[in-house]
Amino acid sequence: MPSYESGSTTEKKGRARPKVSDRQRYLKRWSALKSSRGTWEAHWRDITDHTSPRRYRRELTDVNRGTKKNDKMLDPIGLISQRTLASGMMAGITSPSRPWMRLGVPVPQLAELESVKAWAWEVTERMLAQLRRTNFYVATASSVYVDLSGPATHLSIVLRDKETCLRFYPRQLGSYWLASSSKGKIDTVYEDLQLTVAQVIEEFGEDQVSYRVRNLWETDKLDVLVTILHAVEPNPDYDPEKADRRGMRWRSCWMECENAEDRNVGFLRESGHRRFPALVPRWAVDGQDVYGSRSPGMDSLPTLKSLQKLEYRHALLTALAAEPPVTAPASMKESGEEVHLVPRGVTYVADSPGPGRVEVKAAIDLQANAHALERVEAAIEKRQRSIREFFLVDFWLAMLNDDRATPATAEEVRAKKEERMLQLGPVLEQIQTEYLEPLIDLLFEAMMEDGLLPPPPREVVEWMQERGLEVLAFDVEYVSIAAAAQKALGITNVKAFLEIVGLAAGADAQAVDNVDVDVLVDEAARVLGINPKIVRAMPVVDQLRAARSRQQQAAEVGDAAVKAAGAAKNLGTTPAPSADNALGALGPALQALGPGGSTLLPYPTNVAP
Repeated sequence: MPSYESGSTTEKKGRARPKVSDRQRYLKRWSALKSSRGTWEAHWRDITDHTSPRRYRRELTDVNRGTKKNDKMLDPIGLISQRTLASGMMAGITSPSRPWMRLGVPVPQLAELESVKAWAWEVTERMLAQLRRTNFYVATASSVYVDLSGPATHLSIVLRDKETCLRFYPRQLGSYWLASSSKGKIDTVYEDLQLTVAQVIEEFGEDQVSYRVRNLWETDKLDVLVTILHAVEPNPDYDPEKADRRGMRWRSCWMECENAEDRNVGFLRESGHRRFPALVPRWAVDGQDVYGSRSPGMDSLPTLKSLQKLEYRHALLTALAAEPPVTAPASMKESGEEVHLVPRGVTYVADSPGPGRVEVKAAIDLQANAHALERVEAAIEKRQRSIREFFLVDFWLAMLNDDRATPATAEEVRAKKEERMLQLGPVLEQIQTEYLEPLIDLLFEAMMEDGLLPPPPREVVEWMQERGLEVLAFDVEYVSIAAAAQKALGITNVKAFLEIVGLAAGADAQAVDNVDVDVLVDEAARVLGINPKIVRAMPVVDQLRAARSRQQQAAEVGDAAVKAAGAAKNLGTTPAPSADNALGALGPALQALGPGGSTLLPYPTNVAP
């Protein structure tokens, strides 16, 4: 994307460029972003009407209003399925009750050191503990996965907080506008908020607000709403040599939207960020789309709409069956006679003088109505089942709808879970890339600034100094339930491989030599997310094996000595040498060795030469 500089008077072509104030430039780009987002809004309204009506803001004034928003939801299966999906993703991807990520050092010679492994583990534990002190898990559970499974896009602004290091501000869809870089990464956010006068003064101070807001404050009109525009975009004046906001990669501006004709009034705060202060995950993205292109809510929308029509039809047929319309003679209307339709009610009708008697009876075929009701119920059940499949409800509930007399075996259950886990693979990668990785970078940087992380070990510092590095990049490994289930496919393949090796070893024992058990143990520990403190580093393993080898050698020498002593004892109890035993036969040979030969016998021999 072409870059520009605020206040520049010429373009590359040499044509004069009109000067505009920063305020006018922000408002102009905001208008352009509104235009580009307009094509998505009708689709978002349809989706949220059938899944999460309060997660979409239709109008700027649609804030903190308690009006009913679920009138179009005759069947709540979409809302229930989305809630199940969001809860399952929360527990399976970012559970607050168990570790879901682990940091590692991407340098093999450092990663094997016990001190480095312990340090990386300690950093991970502190970061996860710090996240639990923030509102991250509350915001994630209530909005992130709901937005992803519905409109396919979510935005959370992440700002520094004195008490919890970071604070997360999830936004409603419809309250923000996005733009991406040439690489397809979201790098621009414009959002409008309605804050009360009291909130504006509390956040930005009395000296920064416009005369209008200050006057409202002084006259105690604290709850009057003020529209605020917040813009975050790449800094065109970025200079890494500068220590102020010009040295930040992103600039951030808060301004009042009223008094737009004034070039200077209404700027509340101008600052910058080293990292993009927003998390913008999307369920799936097609091509150059800025907003999420696919999600369970989008895919199931036609089924959700048809289901609501079927529910209306079902209610109508049920009402007709319960209170069917009736026909009655016109004379009853003229005479004012009543028709009693209550249970066991009797309506008396005068006999007709003619051959054709007019009776009070149902105006519809109740049997046909009952058949129609059954067909509608079957259609409703079919669509409900489809919607649950769209939202992966059965997968997240970890249940098998097995109607067989014999329950599924543990192996069948595992295979079924892994099969469904493959469906979540691309989405899981998308969430890790666009939501979790930026989160980890923001949290690590903030905790380092606040002194909440342990210093790196000496080996890491020396390695960095040798290469002139100031920052060591971590490897992030995800060990959540969902990530482990993805990796479990690899463990399954390893188990199958070992079974084949076992069969081969039955024919040739040397087949076992092809398996490196050390690599196998390390890979299993990595996939299963085992604490690295549990698995010893290879240098330590080599030392243990060397010590064990020396102990075995010493034990073998000891056994040999015991056996030798036993043999000597046995020799001491043998009969005296004579010509008919072994010692007697050895006597001449030993004496032939000279005077020392006799010392090899357990006692002196009198065998004559």
